[in-house]
Formats: sequence, structure tokens, C-alpha cells
Amino acid sequence: MYAKIILIAGGIGLLTSCNGANCQSTCQTLYGEGECSIPTPGRSSDQAYDDCVSSCDYALSHVGEMGDYDPNERNTSGQSPVLENEVQAAAWMNCVENTSCELINDGYCAPS
Repeated sequence: MYAKIILIAGGIGLLTSCNGANCQSTCQTLYGEGECSIPTPGRSSDQAYDDCVSSCDYALSHVGEMGDYDPNERNTSGQSPVLENEVQAAAWMNCVENTSCELINDGYCAPS
């Protein structure tokens, strides 16, 4: 079982490093100046970036499955989903990397 977890986590690590996405680059895309610059009412862009990286790093440290989470579906609920594990984090990073800022600002690739 332990070897299976290592293989899954290693595969996710390869997936995210091969396509260039990681927590820092993904959060920079969302909140960095000159990138998507997602509005963050009540928080500075630096605070939003730090929160984003912390949440992503947390998810990457937990094994799990995709479940009902799908970053490629538009989030219209008004509530931002929480990344719970490395599979969800990898899918989210991939979505952000391959989606326009316009669509991200319109609710795709949540959480953002």
C-alpha cells in the first residue's frame, strides 16, 4: 500500500513538473501583476498569492482521488471549492495553465 502511495504521488509530481506548472507558478498566474490579476477584495494580491500557495501545497501533501471536483466546469455556486489532495491540485494547476484569464475570471479553474 505504501509503495502504491509513493508511486501515485511521484506520478503527480512528474505530471506537474513536466508541464511546468507548480503551486508557485499557478498562483502567480492567478494573482501576479501582468497575469490574470484576479480581484481579491479585502486582501492584497500578495496575501492572495500566499494563501493560494499554502492551499496548493497542503493539497499536494495529501493522497486522494478526484471525487466530484472538476476545475474544467464553470463554478457558479458562489463558493470556492477547496483543494483536498494531490490529484485535485494537479488537475487545477493544469486547468489554470491551459485556460485563458478571461475564462478563469468567469468561474473556470476554481478555486481562484
